Amino acid sequence: MQLFVKSLAGNTLALEVTSSTSVENVKSMIAAREGIDADFQCLSFAGKSLQNAEALALYGVQDNSTLHLNAELLGGGKKRKKKTYTTPKKIKHKRTKVKMAILKMYKVDESGKITRLRRECPNATCGAGVFMAKHKDRQYCGKCHLTYRWQSLVEQSKHTNVISNHENDHETKGHLDVCEWLDITFVMVSSFVATTAFTSLRNFPHGEFHHISQMAAPVDVSTRALNP
Repeated sequence: MQLFVKSLAGNTLALEVTSSTSVENVKSMIAAREGIDADFQCLSFAGKSLQNAEALALYGVQDNSTLHLNAELLGGGKKRKKKTYTTPKKIKHKRTKVKMAILKMYKVDESGKITRLRRECPNATCGAGVFMAKHKDRQYCGKCHLTYRWQSLVEQSKHTNVISNHENDHETKGHLDVCEWLDITFVMVSSFVATTAFTSLRNFPHGEFHHISQMAAPVDVSTRALNP
């Protein structure tokens, strides 16, 4: 039977073979015609690669069938083995926005006494109004990354007093600075709005603002020293 081979140059070769002819013999015929070594030849038919030891009839090659010739190329390293991980994948931390988070940093009792629950960052770049996050074994500033780590629960209170020396200066003076008054006023106004169910500060009469200032006046500044 007659067999056609599409060569690398694009021309078509016509070969006389039988159905029992092996693929290796076909490659030898192509090597004699085109000068391409049989070891570098790769024949395919109907999308299948032909093996040297197999006969043409095994792949369904019939009379006037066309084979495609390709060349074996170097490169393409061996397939890598898939790596298996024994530890679970680390879940990336996602920040969640908390509404009115400032209310978690102060505590206002029924008498109007304000207790600060978080410590202000003592770093000069942060200033007043920047609070440090309170964790189990440390206090951390998210702005300047200042961290105070407690060695033990016994030492925690001792370190708290040492770190808060700048706050003790305010206590000896007996007054609060402007930024601290703004923080306290904001908390008092927010608490008043939450308890009275007002939705806008513009609706407050002048007398109620005067009442808020009267409530904020007797604040005990000694509560600024935080308890861990």
